[in-house]
Amino acid sequence: MSYVVVGTRSGQQWNVEVSGVGSAMAAELGQIEAVARDVLREHAVADFATVDLQLLLPDFEVDLQQQGVPRHGLGPVELVSGLIALVVVVGAIAFLVGRALG
Repeated sequence: MSYVVVGTRSGQQWNVEVSGVGSAMAAELGQIEAVARDVLREHAVADFATVDLQLLLPDFEVDLQQQGVPRHGLGPVELVSGLIALVVVVGAIAFLVGRALG
């Protein structure tokens, strides 16, 4: 069996509603699954630890904006990729110059 879990933003917390069972509050986004399983446990659902949960988070995008996810900037992946490309280009130039002189 599976349960639909709807997490909606409520101020600084998340309201976690397990359809047909009950609801509770989570302090942060990462706690929604644990809180949903606690709701199932409190309502004597036998397989609360392994039951399938379908998470719906309509306010997730809003939460990302509030947490300040950077929109621009040079991240580690771009930096490493740029350095690798630079090394390859410099190596190719050195190889060609070496063949031309040798």
